[in-house]
Amino acid sequence: MQLQGLTGGPQVLSDGTQGQPSVNKQGALWVTEFIPRYYELVYRGLCFTTSEKDVNPTGAIPLGAAGTPLLAIWNPAGTGKNIVVLQIGISIQIMGTGALGGVYASWGITTAITQATKNTIYNALTSATSGSAATAFNNVALTGSTALTQLMPLLSVGANVTSTTPTISPALLDIGGAIIIPPGSVFALTTATSGTAAKVDSNILWAELSV
Repeated sequence: MQLQGLTGGPQVLSDGTQGQPSVNKQGALWVTEFIPRYYELVYRGLCFTTSEKDVNPTGAIPLGAAGTPLLAIWNPAGTGKNIVVLQIGISIQIMGTGALGGVYASWGITTAITQATKNTIYNALTSATSGSAATAFNNVALTGSTALTQLMPLLSVGANVTSTTPTISPALLDIGGAIIIPPGSVFALTTATSGTAAKVDSNILWAELSV
């Protein structure tokens, strides 16, 4: 059977219908993004987000058992979903009098978190506060969790060698799915040191996909 392509741009198709592959005017198959990168995941209601604002960090890396992160998302055992981190946003409004050092991502296996104070999770398409398999926490102790392992630095707020002025890295990081939180594990954002009169905002955007 010969496969023929349709010359032109993107086609608008309904779910379940058959379509022809799009080719350019030279007859080559298009390899490009006609829609924004996460459009399909958001449009199908698979993406969720949680945020915190004006937090003075009380925990620090390495985050010990039952430690207090800036923001954390826990994927309880048995959800049948992988939490796939897409983007992380960080804003440091006020450095305070302490040296925050930076913001880091941490991860760990934990079967139970009994902390009752939870952060609100929103569906990225509808803003509904239901439907997510995850549980989020904002600047509260992860009671019952194990110690977490540092994954990667995300943002630097350290002084450089010629000035005491903090050096700030980009505050929106496109993780692109490189971090997966399987059932029975937790992912957290934590500063290098605890803060003193600081104000830090952060956000995590993720997709929930079947295991």
